[in-house]
Amino acid sequence: MMMDRLFNSTLENELRILLLLYENRDVQSIDRICAIDFITLYSRVFEIGDYNLNGENPFMFSEFAVKRELIWEGIKDLVLRGLILPLKEDSGIKYKIEYDGEKLCRDLDSSYASKYRTMVYRVISA
Repeated sequence: MMMDRLFNSTLENELRILLLLYENRDVQSIDRICAIDFITLYSRVFEIGDYNLNGENPFMFSEFAVKRELIWEGIKDLVLRGLILPLKEDSGIKYKIEYDGEKLCRDLDSSYASKYRTMVYRVISA
């Protein structure tokens, strides 16, 4: 019997991708999304925040190895649902948030979402 994941689920990754693209309106490549998300989650380690949003994790760098695949699954679903838009550029495919994705982000009202938004802003401003 397979158990559903509570953390790093597709839904959790999708919400973080949306919040990240909402806070940073520039179009982003999948690699940049992965990097910003990782640094945001572990901002204390990178001396950007006072704490890590996902707590202390001695295996955090191992997590980065699988993050791209998880983010890719989230991106595919968000594109299919019309919440983000893929754009073909000379440097490759990049993504931007759509109006419905922005609306969903404005409606997200949780402590975690607020902390994530703040930390994304700090990461992209660093």
